[in-house]
Amino acid sequence: MIVAYFIGFSTSCLVMTANNHIKHAADIIKHAADIHTLAIKTTSSPVATVSRTTEIDTIETAVTSDDSSFTTVDYHRNKFHHKDWCTNRSQCTTSDPGTDLCYPCQRRWLILICMGRSGSTTLNEMMNLLPGVRMAGENNNLISRMDSAESTVMGKINYVHRRLGPMRHERIPSESWSCASQNLFEAINPPRLSPQGRRVATDENTILGFKTISLFSGEMNSTSDQASVIQKKVILLRHLFPCARFVGNVRSDHDAHMKSIQTAFKNHGSEVGAYYAWLEGAIRGLMKELGPEQGYLLDSVSWTQNVSEVNSLVSWLGFSDECHFEELLAFNTNRYRHAKTTTALSPKCRYVATCTKQRCDDISRL
Repeated sequence: MIVAYFIGFSTSCLVMTANNHIKHAADIIKHAADIHTLAIKTTSSPVATVSRTTEIDTIETAVTSDDSSFTTVDYHRNKFHHKDWCTNRSQCTTSDPGTDLCYPCQRRWLILICMGRSGSTTLNEMMNLLPGVRMAGENNNLISRMDSAESTVMGKINYVHRRLGPMRHERIPSESWSCASQNLFEAINPPRLSPQGRRVATDENTILGFKTISLFSGEMNSTSDQASVIQKKVILLRHLFPCARFVGNVRSDHDAHMKSIQTAFKNHGSEVGAYYAWLEGAIRGLMKELGPEQGYLLDSVSWTQNVSEVNSLVSWLGFSDECHFEELLAFNTNRYRHAKTTTALSPKCRYVATCTKQRCDDISRL
């Protein structure tokens, strides 16, 4: 009798357990069906549909181009770029300034394009003193090297449009190379780290920059005329650094300039003078093509004698009057062997906003 009781009890337990498993399985199936229904509603919703019109690849192959199955962050609407720094001539103000893979307008840049022996190191160091700005020095014409690397890889149509086979890859947004290039420039201009290797402060809103005297190296002897070379550089700069301000620094006292070049670089001959005359014209032309909102021209013959010329640049960049310098610094020059190499700006110095279009026109050095 006792045995029969236990047998009956065990059977009831098994039945109850089986019923519970069946009910649990039914709940899982219903939950999965609900998720599927929600996914269909979400992907068919206009809010979840993303338009991508800036991708390099225009040839459709085995992969569908239907973006309705993807979701992304609206970077433009969420202000992932600095409208006061990214000018109206950049792609950052378009309705589709990036993808959720890459957003090249997120970082602000300040790039000094200079002639050699024009006070470029001094100017670079003075810009580095502005709050929230971190400048680096020369980088052996890395801009042009990135352009060559992009042409080597992305210039091969068999690679760009190859979806299947040994070169297969997904579609490559045109912004991807811009982000990769900026990451490299950022890698060689790192923030200050603590002894333990940690960031001293947040770095996302820092304006990064550098100077270069080599942007036009080798271009004078190219088969293209100067105007074509300038236009090519404008396209390249805006492609790699869509949210950037550019400062051109020339030196117009030709005889003194040549003497300084020959002393510093041991270069002699008429071809050196011809190159720097061509280079001055190229930098002036580049700033004119960039326009008064994106390009600013300085002549070191003027600003090395009058610090207010540098302060006009500081205002153009969007810094308050408290950021104005009272005196020039001096780097990499024998004439100012005992000159100041650092100075303290006012504690009230801050970034306020960029100049208006009218103010840009008023203080432009074009």
